[in-house]
Amino acid sequence: MTAEERRTSILVAARREFSRSGFHGASTARIAAAASCSEPMLYKHFSGKQALFAAVLAEVSTAMEAQVDGVLNQSGDPLAHWLGFLPEAMESDLYAEMVGLRKLAVTLVDQPEICAQLRAGTERLHERVRRVVTRAKEHGSIRADVDPDYVAWMWLGITLVASYRHSMEGSGGFAMMHPHAETFLRSLEPH
Repeated sequence: MTAEERRTSILVAARREFSRSGFHGASTARIAAAASCSEPMLYKHFSGKQALFAAVLAEVSTAMEAQVDGVLNQSGDPLAHWLGFLPEAMESDLYAEMVGLRKLAVTLVDQPEICAQLRAGTERLHERVRRVVTRAKEHGSIRADVDPDYVAWMWLGITLVASYRHSMEGSGGFAMMHPHAETFLRSLEPH
C-alpha cells in the first residue's frame, strides 16, 4: 500500500472503532488490526490516539460537508434544496456517524487537537448556514428580517437535539427530528 492508502485504511478502521467503542474504549491495537497494519505503523501516520480521533472527525465532517455543499450550492432556491435534502441527510448513516463523533468530541475538549477540530467543524457549519440563509434571502425564499446568525445557531441546536434523540431512542432519532427541522425552516419563509 502507498502511504496515503495506508492512512485511509487506518482512518476507516478508526471511524468504526471510535463509533462503536467511544474514545476511551477504542483500542489502537484493534484499529491497527482492522487496517491490516501494526500499531507502530499506525503511529507513523498519527502521533497518538487524540491525533487519530481528530483526523477521523475531520474526515467524516469533510465527507458530510461535501454532500451538503453539493446540494446547497446548486443554482435556484437554496431553501428548497435544503428542504429537499433534509430527509436524506437526517436518515444518512454518514450524518449519524458525524454527529455521534462530534458529540463524543465534546467530552474530549480538553485535548487541544480534538477541541480545534470540533471548533473548526462548528465554525464551518455556522458559516455554511449563514451563506445559505443569505442566498435564500436574496432569492426571496426566506424573509428579509431573518438573521442568518440566529438561524445558524438554531440549526446547531436542532442538530444537537437530533443527536440527543438518536442516543436515547436509537437509529430513528434523527428521522424523528425531520418534521421539527422542516417546521423551523418553513417558519423562515415569507408569509
